[in-house]
Amino acid sequence: MSGFTLVEIMVSLTIFGLVFSGLLSSFVFTSKSTFSLGNYADMVRESTYFLESFGREVRMAEDVNAIGLHGFSMDVAYPNGTQTIEYEYLPASDSLIRRVGGVERIILTDVDWITFKYYNILNAETSALLEVKSVQMEAILEKRVMQRKNTDHIISARFMMRNRTVSN
Repeated sequence: MSGFTLVEIMVSLTIFGLVFSGLLSSFVFTSKSTFSLGNYADMVRESTYFLESFGREVRMAEDVNAIGLHGFSMDVAYPNGTQTIEYEYLPASDSLIRRVGGVERIILTDVDWITFKYYNILNAETSALLEVKSVQMEAILEKRVMQRKNTDHIISARFMMRNRTVSN
C-alpha cells in the first residue's frame, strides 16, 4: 500500500496555499478595479448630464432669486413661460437636487463638496444679487470601494446669463 508521507502532504498543502492566496489576491484586486471603473463611469455620466442641463438653464436665466455657497435659485425663460429652478446641496444625503415647481429631482449623488461662485459683468466675483451675470460650479464626487476612494473633481465653465440685465 503506497501512501503519502507527512512531508509530501505538508509540501502539497504549502504549494496549494500559495497558489490559492495568489489567486484570491488577484480576484480581490480585479474586483476592486472593476468596481472602481464602474464608479468612475457613473460619476462622469452624472456630471456630464448635470453640466449640460445646468449650463443650458443658466444661459437662459432671466433673473436670479437667491444665491448661496451651496445653491441658488433662478427664473428661466421657456417658450411656454418662465419657471423658477433651484439647485440645492443636501449634505445629509450627499446629493445636489434640482427643484422646479416644488418637484425635487436628485441630479448629482455622492457629492463630497460643492460650491457655486457668482461673477458680475466685469468677471469679478460678487455676492450682490443684482450684479450676478455668470455662475460657476465646482464639486468633488466621491464613491468608495471597500477602503479605496474614487473621486471626480468637476469644475464647470463660467456660464453667462444671456437674458439677464444686471447693474454694477
